[in-house]
Amino acid sequence: MQAYYQMPGVHAGNVVFLCEDDLWTVSLKGGPAHRLSANLEQIRKPLLSPDGKWIAYMGMEERVLDIYVMPAEGGEAIRLTWQGCSCYPVCWKDDKIIYASTAGSFTPRELYLWTVGLDGMPPVRLNYGPARAISFGKQGVILGRNTSDPARWKRYRGGTAGYFLIDTQGRGIFRRFLDLNSNLSCPMWMGDRIYFISDHEGIGNIYSANLKAKDIRKHSSHGLIFPTPKCLINGV
Repeated sequence: MQAYYQMPGVHAGNVVFLCEDDLWTVSLKGGPAHRLSANLEQIRKPLLSPDGKWIAYMGMEERVLDIYVMPAEGGEAIRLTWQGCSCYPVCWKDDKIIYASTAGSFTPRELYLWTVGLDGMPPVRLNYGPARAISFGKQGVILGRNTSDPARWKRYRGGTAGYFLIDTQGRGIFRRFLDLNSNLSCPMWMGDRIYFISDHEGIGNIYSANLKAKDIRKHSSHGLIFPTPKCLINGV
């Protein structure tokens, strides 16, 4: 099958990916791909749950942007939010979806983090202030502010460049993480390191640093192609 494949996620030997505005799945060993959705409108930013049972995504099935969820094996999608504004799923936490949204914002560039479950209860805004990304450690949390797609903001160094705030102890006390002349994106807390995308060397690549923002290591060597945040979100 020749097409434009996007935003893969991997779980238990299977890949879920986006193609032609629909969700598909295929085995890591290869073989035929199976279509999971047949929507009339766009699907964007699919995000697998940690147990591999659900896929959250941003959808426009009813002509406005909102958060949907569907079984990873296929089936009926469920609309979880009714805010009708720019939004996208960021991560799963305790069987709930954390998503970024402009709901209640004064400007379309200011996003806040919300959480919504599968139980039909209304979404709740998290008390982190403006943020586009979040990742959790055993105790702490790291936030991403102004962390837009680095492929669209190549080598930007202005006042709205992306940066991180970290709370290593879970006490609600945050400090700036990393002092790089860069547009940072997609923080991911994995073990005792923070993985992220940075273009401080001129081209966007995947890096990591320890929790003290030291020992920066480079993990990819892209040329002219910038990595997208999705390559870290779904662990690909």
